[in-house]
Amino acid sequence: MSHKYFYLSRPPSYGHQPPGFSNRDGGLPSRNWPTASGDDVWAFGWVEYPEALDFETCFKWDLMPDEPVELAHYIFWSFASRNADDAKYYEDDYVAAYLAGTLAENSHLYQWAKILADARGK
Repeated sequence: MSHKYFYLSRPPSYGHQPPGFSNRDGGLPSRNWPTASGDDVWAFGWVEYPEALDFETCFKWDLMPDEPVELAHYIFWSFASRNADDAKYYEDDYVAAYLAGTLAENSHLYQWAKILADARGK
């Protein structure tokens, strides 16, 4: 299974992504690209890897995960100031609030908590 990431700040080119990629597409200008969740993302293109990138690498290269659960984890990690322990706490807290029906739908983390709750089978 390949892992796809979107270029948010620059197009595919030499030195614009970490080594080891298996495929990539895109270029100038940036445009809407379809995501795995069926939405579009404004990006310069995408790059694929045979293994998932760690979040610090995604952050360093300004790449956004395409897979919805991986992206939800990345969003919570970013929300927690890139601290994995805090991200886990926030994920559990927001998912619990979502499941209890107490998380406001206009919360900026609502859709990500929903994705994680669905992935956990709850």
